[in-house]
Parts: sequence; structure tokens; C-alpha cells
Amino acid sequence: MYIVQHGYTNQGDPANFIGFFPFYPLLVRLITFNFSYVNLSGPIISNVASIIAVIYMFKLAKLDYTDSVAKKTVLFLCVFPTAYFMSAVYTESLFLALVIASLYYARTAHWPLAGVLGFLASLTRLGGLIVLPALIVKYFHQKNWRFKVPDFKLLWLCLPAVGFLVYLAINYQVTESFFTFLEIERVHWFQTFNPLGGLNEALSWHVGHMFSDSFTIGYAQVIAVFGYLMIWGHLQV
Repeated sequence: MYIVQHGYTNQGDPANFIGFFPFYPLLVRLITFNFSYVNLSGPIISNVASIIAVIYMFKLAKLDYTDSVAKKTVLFLCVFPTAYFMSAVYTESLFLALVIASLYYARTAHWPLAGVLGFLASLTRLGGLIVLPALIVKYFHQKNWRFKVPDFKLLWLCLPAVGFLVYLAINYQVTESFFTFLEIERVHWFQTFNPLGGLNEALSWHVGHMFSDSFTIGYAQVIAVFGYLMIWGHLQV
């Protein structure tokens, strides 16, 4: 909400907000005509995005499965224990809607739409960059792995990278460094490109802060890591 009202800054505690990507605050700002009601705009964006995510999840599932399976897919998405985040003033629902819609249009060979949605996803969360290789693999899979020169459709697939470059430019404009967000993510949320280092810092936080934020910052990180490992091991079996 601070970004919505004031934008990014490099002064004081709000300087840490550069770690939040710009598209969600931008959408909230676009529908906020009176800042007295700004706290209503966030839930509106999140819940509308949740509905869009559910619709595209159903459409994506139907490409490969029956109506029954598609309905169960949507049901399980909606009743997942942490699905309430989809209605909270967070980027989860918007990000999920953009990624699922991008993949759906990639599956149906609507590459401009897939690329633009991937662009917006990478302006919403860092994970949006993963859409880039997903679109490229899907494109060449549909082309039976044949490369045609020139193939201008590939330019649409590069848009997720462009979205990330726009975010880096915002970092530089505000802080005079392209990668300020990485340091903020590392210091405040223990998110790094070094998985073992991030896990070690989460464990350290858990030991040093037995209460307070220990669950959301320490416990949750550790549980997630071992949960992913268990799922991966199950899939390998």
C-alpha cells in the first residue's frame, strides 16, 4: 500500500519495498480513486485475479483431461490449506493467474498473448522468469524441435525477460544499482540464489528467534525445503 501511494523510495525503512515487484501495486493504484479506500482496492485485485486463475486452470486442465478432472483440479486449488492467500493483499493470485493464462495460450499457440502475460508475470514476481524457458520449450515442442530462420514469433517468447529488465531498470533508477532487490531479499527474507546458504540463514533465524516471526521466516522455509525434497523423492520412485 505504501508503494501504491508513494512509489519506490531509497530513504528509510520504505527503501526495502524495492524488493516488491511493481505490477500488483500498479493495478491497485489504477483502481484507487481515493486513498481513503486504498485498503479495499488490494482485495478487489486479489479476488478478481483468483477468479481468473480458477477459470484458466480449468481451461488448461481441459486441454488434456475430462471435465471431471478439470473440476477437481479447480476444487483442490481452492481448498488447499493456504489458498486464503489468494484473497489476501499479496501477489499470489495475480501471479498465478498470469502464469496459468500464459501457459494456456502457449498450449493453444497464441504466442503474442502468452508472451505479454509472461511479461506481466515477471513484473509481478521474480518467479515470472521461469515462464521464459517454459514458453520456449513449448514452442519448439509444437514445432517438432525444428528451428526456422527468421522466426519472429520467438520475439514474443522473450517478453518475460523484458519484464525482468524493466524491474532492474526501476531498481537502478531508485537506488543506482540494478540488483538492490537481491540484497534486500537476502537480508530480510533469506531468499538467495544460493539454496544452501538461504536454508542455513533460515535455520539460524529459527534458533535465534524461537517465537515472534520464527514460524513465517524460519520454520516455513525449512519445512518447505524438506517438503519439496519429499515430493521430489516420491516422484522419482
